[in-house]
Amino acid sequence: MVAASGEWTARLDGLGCAQQTRERSKVKSELLNSFRLDLATLRELIEPIPDSDMAVQPPGLNKHAAWTLGHLTHSMRAIGEELGIPNWLPADWGDRFGQGSTPSPTRDHYPSKSELAETFDDAASRIVARLEDMTPSEFDADLPDARHRERYPTIGHAAVHILASHFALHMGQLSCWRRAREIN
Repeated sequence: MVAASGEWTARLDGLGCAQQTRERSKVKSELLNSFRLDLATLRELIEPIPDSDMAVQPPGLNKHAAWTLGHLTHSMRAIGEELGIPNWLPADWGDRFGQGSTPSPTRDHYPSKSELAETFDDAASRIVARLEDMTPSEFDADLPDARHRERYPTIGHAAVHILASHFALHMGQLSCWRRAREIN
């Protein structure tokens, strides 16, 4: 059973300061490990897809490879801002890849596969570098974006959601898309 935010905080409150720091550091370390594994898996999923097929939409699967790669890059930008990293993506990425955007089957609506991959790798490098430098107290700080603070009270909660569960969700969608496209 997953502990609710208050239960996690209560559990940490019962620990000494040094133990709290170790617990938070362990979560950060485990998140970084999981994120690095997901990055490698995503690269393996994208690698065999021809650039010309990146926006193909099989029946019932509109979230194609171009949108997924761009969306995950945009998601890293969003959590990056919460981590204190200034926005580095072009302004139009939010419209094309942000929450609520609609994937288009028009291939030239998206950057090339190589540009998407390079931008994704750049975003991942920024996120990993920032996470590695974060202190436990920074990881445990209130989420700056008050709109999402009820669901993700701390930066750590939001980082775990975006970099673990959100990534996993879209990697699963990409796996289904690949099967429908008969890409092994």
